[in-house]
Amino acid sequence: MLIPASRGLMISGGGFRRTRIRPKGGLSIRTAEVSIGSDRADAEIHYTINGGEPTLADPVYSGPFRLDRDATVRARAFLGTLAEDDVAVRRFAFGRPAPAPRTGSTEPGLSYEVFEGEWGDLGGIGKAKAVPKETK
Repeated sequence: MLIPASRGLMISGGGFRRTRIRPKGGLSIRTAEVSIGSDRADAEIHYTINGGEPTLADPVYSGPFRLDRDATVRARAFLGTLAEDDVAVRRFAFGRPAPAPRTGSTEPGLSYEVFEGEWGDLGGIGKAKAVPKETK
């Protein structure tokens, strides 16, 4: 026996029927492959990518699709003309990576300074003279 509940339909024995959108959305720099599913195999899922509430006039989900720009995906399962459950919602946002900062001129190899001496502690290292600079 099915009992209406605030989020989907209660399945006898516990649990709810839901429409699911995967991945969960969020911020990405790559194209997202979106899939939609329902706990009801016989339900027809209608969806939108413009944030509007899905109706029977909206496209029927037939398989995964790709998003490469900001979108709000909404989906709802229908049995005939009746809405099966609440609307599932996922927001997708796409950022562009910032370019790497420009650095000054560089030289090939490793540059280092060597200080020769004997110290009991590093307190006197500031007075030490460096051995001539080398690049290897």
